[in-house]
Amino acid sequence: MTISDNQTDLPPAADDHTNKRPERLSRTVLYESRWVNLYRDRVALPTGTILEQYHIVDFGPGAACVIVEDPAGNILLERIARYPTGITSWELPAGGIEPGEAILAAAAREVLEETGYQTHSHRLLQAYNPLNGISNFNVFVVHCLVGERSGQIDPNEIQSIRWFSPAETWHLLRNKQISDGLTLVGLLLHLNKLDQEAPMTGSQEKETQIQQLRTVFEQWQTQLARLSEAEICAPGRFEQLSIKDVIAHLTSWQIISVARLEAALTGSQPTMPAWHHPHLDTETTEELHQANAFIYAENHSRPWSEIQGEWQARFHHFLQLAESLPPADLSDATRYAWMMGYPLSAVLLGSYEHHIEHLEGLLAG
Repeated sequence: MTISDNQTDLPPAADDHTNKRPERLSRTVLYESRWVNLYRDRVALPTGTILEQYHIVDFGPGAACVIVEDPAGNILLERIARYPTGITSWELPAGGIEPGEAILAAAAREVLEETGYQTHSHRLLQAYNPLNGISNFNVFVVHCLVGERSGQIDPNEIQSIRWFSPAETWHLLRNKQISDGLTLVGLLLHLNKLDQEAPMTGSQEKETQIQQLRTVFEQWQTQLARLSEAEICAPGRFEQLSIKDVIAHLTSWQIISVARLEAALTGSQPTMPAWHHPHLDTETTEELHQANAFIYAENHSRPWSEIQGEWQARFHHFLQLAESLPPADLSDATRYAWMMGYPLSAVLLGSYEHHIEHLEGLLAG
């Protein structure tokens, strides 16, 4: 099934309230601290109903939950006694993300602080909201590989640490010896991947990449829905840039991704925008800054509704094009000379990583 056959994957119709999101009308601060904030919001539902008291527990940027793997495939767990529940259990290293801190940097810091281990090759596996009815709490499941040990466990948090094989970890899960929700989700994601791990076919790789793109787009949509237009357009969220500026930046660069997929489908050369000249070297900081400065100047004064609509439409068009391409055309690095030795699947990966990069910046801010 293509995206055009699935109307739920298309941008919402402007007059369809079922695709709209609740809107915050006002906010009363009940409690604020470094760790947690409690707000009472007045909220308008898409149906027109007004909720006079909607309580929100705000945990800031969220938390990183980290799967640390050694060369033998063993998983690092910590023995922790939790005060709120009175339960002692094995858990994955996890902790809060500091304001302004990148997700992967937070993961590395938490593992080092709690266990003394250096880590490398960090990658984001999943982002989810465990309390989405009452909180904006984001959990980011990160996988990494263990490096040298340069410290000790934090005795105020950790009783002990131990490496568990995948079989031993499954035993803990089946015998209900793990009760922490973040650890349950992280381990199940990782162990399920190991069980299913096998060389992917071209069709599987294509579907995986398309699903990743859909997921990061929805994550962006979720974050944007929590913000007012004034917050989206205010400068300073990304250094001197606004969130609107960043969405325009993502949309403009995706013109190139769309052009490449369209050329692949039509058997032609990609038609690039004027600012992307044939010899543009995106690895050169000066040339990249010039291109980004042009994008900023072209889009900064445009209204948010126009920027948002263009971003949504172009992203969905990009997905439609990806769906239409045969898997063999995506994976063959020799198929298109203008890809300079890269497979067309690199275009999908590049778009996904670009959106993830700036999503991390939004969440860290």
